[in-house]
Amino acid sequence: MSQNKSNLDSLLFISIDSYNQIDNYLRANDREQLSALMILGVWLEGQYIATQVVSKVPNKILSDRIGEQKIILNDLIFLISPYCNRDTEFKALCKDLYDIKDKYRDIRITYTQGDPISVEKDGGLTVTQTETSVVKMTKEQLDGIIEITKNIRNRFVLNN
Repeated sequence: MSQNKSNLDSLLFISIDSYNQIDNYLRANDREQLSALMILGVWLEGQYIATQVVSKVPNKILSDRIGEQKIILNDLIFLISPYCNRDTEFKALCKDLYDIKDKYRDIRITYTQGDPISVEKDGGLTVTQTETSVVKMTKEQLDGIIEITKNIRNRFVLNN
């Protein structure tokens, strides 16, 4: 990865390929719940970093990306739900996700479809999506997401 640190496409490929290898190994060994936990952990840490940045340096674009996580959160809950009754740790984790979901409840997201634009660039085809989203989220709602994300993330990191 360090050899490709300036090439985002290579980094993405290496990261995705590495995750796929890990996921295949875990599934082959009946440990797919660990794969779900990895995905959830990456999302939670990314959410934490984004919310901490926006709390110190308010930014509309970053706030909107945080608001759009409402959709990703639903997918994460679907991913983790088969394990929610597995043991007390998974039950607590599922409760945490539903607590975060509750903070997103009244946030509204609308999409406007756009036609993709295809451009030939450096001998390859680049496709740019032109759809837009509008996130309706108050400062109080964002503050609630910041707070719950921090509390849950810190509990995991500090093992409390």
